[in-house]
Parts: sequence; structure tokens; C-alpha cells
Amino acid sequence: MDRSNSIAFIFVVLAKWRRVLVRNFFVAAVLGVTVSLVMPNWYRSASTIIPADTFGDFNLASALNPFGAGAFSLASGGSQVMILMGILKSRTVKEAAIEKFDLMELWGNNNIEAALKTIDKRVFIGLDDEGLIFVEAWEKDPQLASDLALFFVEQLEIVNTRLSIQSAKANRIFLEERVDEMMKSLGQSEDSLRVFQELNGAYAIPEQTRVMIETAAQIQAAIYALDVEIEVLKNSVNSDHPELVNRRLEIRELKKKMDNLENRTSPEGLAAFQIPFDKIPQVGLEYIRLFREVEKFNRIFEFLIPQLENARLEEVKNTPTIQILDRARPAEKKSKPKRSRVTLVITFMGLLLTSLYILLAEKWGNLRDNDNRSYQEIESSWKAISADLKFWRKKTK
Repeated sequence: MDRSNSIAFIFVVLAKWRRVLVRNFFVAAVLGVTVSLVMPNWYRSASTIIPADTFGDFNLASALNPFGAGAFSLASGGSQVMILMGILKSRTVKEAAIEKFDLMELWGNNNIEAALKTIDKRVFIGLDDEGLIFVEAWEKDPQLASDLALFFVEQLEIVNTRLSIQSAKANRIFLEERVDEMMKSLGQSEDSLRVFQELNGAYAIPEQTRVMIETAAQIQAAIYALDVEIEVLKNSVNSDHPELVNRRLEIRELKKKMDNLENRTSPEGLAAFQIPFDKIPQVGLEYIRLFREVEKFNRIFEFLIPQLENARLEEVKNTPTIQILDRARPAEKKSKPKRSRVTLVITFMGLLLTSLYILLAEKWGNLRDNDNRSYQEIESSWKAISADLKFWRKKTK
């Protein structure tokens, strides 16, 4: 049968069964209206937040590096956003919300796991088109939806502040140990330089050489500072985190610069800079080595102290770590269901199913009247399937 005959067949059959079609159409329409009216109203409430300080990370080496971080610098804004989203989606925050609003009883959940699955279906956390974090709650009670969205934001502030204080405390303890270590190293290097001067008298080095020594000492101090940063980051991120990779790349670049400054042919491995080593007396070489050690530890020490004070301040301060851009409010109008849409969908599905039933019934009748052999084969197969189904049901019971 060609396409025109097929379309004609469908039209004729539907016209023949038009009364059934019209009746079922009205039945489906009434059913759609009834279902849409019975469905409960759902209200949406949402908060939008941004981090209060996206670029406040510990970064000692950037200040110490005389060449700048260059291509290896890495902003941590994305990491901060991911951390905040991780806190919002954490089990700790969800369980606090369930306990706060007694959601297990309200939702009829038997255990905490069921309640956690339900809250995942009603509270959504993500990023909008502008890259801001949103917390969206759906509930039958508009006030509860608003309270849930706000509670998640409040818990984010509480948890993030606590974690920030803990991190600052760990950094403070670590930096205090490093400062004590540097104080001892600086004192020992100063004592060594003083003893040398007492034994050999004051030794003057050219100004150009002094500048190069200070530069080398600053590079060494930057390398040490990067090591400190890496130890701090290891407490809060994975070993393959981009910031850790970034710091290791910076160390590699600084070591290359240090190698370019140093005279590799010298048996002592010291910086010859503008004066060849074979032209400098052994006393001068010893003095340069001691002087450079003092400069290096001085550089590290003078930059560790501000970082230590900053860590102490971070530990005791209680400033907001996030900003609420849009605060959740109780919705004045329902967000779903869309009753007209529900009615149209149910009516259309009823009409479609009725049409399919009519066409199949007509095909089945034609098969019975015009091809009795095929009809008998299909009927026998169906009876066999029905028998198997009845046997399976009895067996499962």
C-alpha cells in the first residue's frame, strides 16, 4: 500500500470510529483538568552568592621572586568557587538542614539516607550563566522553600569560616616553626660572618658583585618560600592540584635562573658574577659565601614575619567569607505545575492512545476477516504467552 492509500486508510478508519474518538477526547480533557487541579503547588526560592575574597591565598614566593611569577602565576578564583560548592553539597550541611526543619517527619522518610535522597531532589546547587553560585529550593510551602535556601547559605558561611580559621591556625603554626628555624639559621650565619671578620679583618667587595650576590640570595629565598607554600598547600589540596603544579614549575624556573648566575666551573660552586674565581683570593671567596648566606636568610626572614602576622590575623578575625547577592524570599506565586500544560499533554496523549487503539483494532479485524490463517497463528502465540505468564505468576507467589 502506498503513502496516499495509507493516509486514506487512517482517515477512513478514524472517521468510522469518530464517536469513540470524540468521546475519549473529552474524557482525556476532563482527566487532564482533574489531574492538574489535584497536583500540589510547588514554590521555588533561590539565593545567589559570591565569595567575599576570591584572591586572598597565601603567596609568599610572589613577593620574594625578583623576576615575578610570570606565566606560571595562577589565580585561585575557580578553586574557591568549587570549594564553596563542595561545602554546600556536603552531607554535613544537608544533615543539618534535615535536623533543623525536621524534614524526615515532614517528608515521611524512614531514615536519614532516604531524607538525603529527597533533599537532593528538592535543593539544587550550581553555577548560573554569570558564574555565580545559586542555591535553589523547591517546596510545597513557600516559607519552607525560602528558609531552606537561606539555611544552606548560612551553613556555608559557618562551615567555611570554621575551615578558614582551622587552615589559618595550621598555617600560623607552620610559619612560626619556619620563623624560628630562620632566626636560628640567620643567627648562625651572622655569627660565622662575625668570626670570619674578627679573624681576617673587614673585607670589602665591589658594589657590582654585592648587587649580584643580593640578587642570588633573593632567588634562593624565593625558592625557599615556594617550598613553604607547597607545604602549606599540601594541607588543603591534592598532590596533583593545579596550584601545586604551578609552584613546582616556578621553583624549576628559579633554579634555572640561579644556574645562569652561578659559575658551574668553580670547584666551590659559588657565584663568580663579575670577577673570575681564579682572580679572587680564598679569603674573598669565603667572605662572599658567608655574606651571601646572611643576605639569603635576611631576605627570607623579612618576608616570613609579615606572613606570620597575616596568618595570626586570619586565625582570629571573624569576617564574612561570602556575600549574598540575592537573598531567598517566600515566593508569591507557584512555580509549578503549569496546569494548562498538564491538561494539554494528558488530552493529547489520550487522543493519541485512542487513535492507536482504533487503528490496531481495525487492522486486527481486517486480519481476522481476510487472513484467517495468520489470525489463528497470532491468537495461538498470544495464548501460549498468556499461559507462560500465568505460570510465572503462580511460581513467584
